[in-house]
Amino acid sequence: MESHPYLKPLKKKSVADEVLLRMIEAIKADTWRGGEAIPGETALAEMFQVSRASVREALRVLSFFRIIESRPGRGRVLAENYPTLLANTELMRALNNAPPLDELFELRLVLETEVAGWAAQRAAGEDIARLEAILRQPAEKEPPTAPSDILGSPFHRALAEISGNQLLIKVIDSIHLELAYQRIQFARLTETDLALFDTQHRELLRLVKGGRAEEARALMRRHIIYAWDRLSSKGETVREP
Repeated sequence: MESHPYLKPLKKKSVADEVLLRMIEAIKADTWRGGEAIPGETALAEMFQVSRASVREALRVLSFFRIIESRPGRGRVLAENYPTLLANTELMRALNNAPPLDELFELRLVLETEVAGWAAQRAAGEDIARLEAILRQPAEKEPPTAPSDILGSPFHRALAEISGNQLLIKVIDSIHLELAYQRIQFARLTETDLALFDTQHRELLRLVKGGRAEEARALMRRHIIYAWDRLSSKGETVREP
């Protein structure tokens, strides 16, 4: 196979983000054309000299943002409109400004645990209806395009708005790139993980609807800590203090 300048071994032990960035560099350098099949996991792992698992995670993120597509009989191909997709998503800016994931989860614990309690205390009938409507919608398939879309869950955004704290909402909007980076990490989770998140959202709705503020806070804390554990940048189990 022809050697390409971006498809070379990584100089140090790779993580999925490094593979992802190198893949994007290769795409932007026209290593492949739109509609052209890209090498498989094994070939890419050999090019980068990393594990197939790291390559697989990078490919899942690219698939999530629809930069690559799966075609029957052809495998993964580069989307015809990949230049537009790269330009119109938060993907590149988020990767280039990647925050320590642990710090972001610490911030979410501080903010969102209280948000859940305030929402339970302050939610009106129309707020409950709004949350119910969000959970009836199918899972998002499009990349995030605005601060309110990021983090994969309009449900979390709605809880923040229902809390009634406008300053808090401004804080959340001010870190939307950091949240976009976390959203990229969520693209790597399993269907089982995502199903559990959905179940926890529905239980949070039940607690908010019932005005059970302390239980809502406790569940939100468990919800965030579980995600933190699954996506921990250190690969360690995050335990409740």
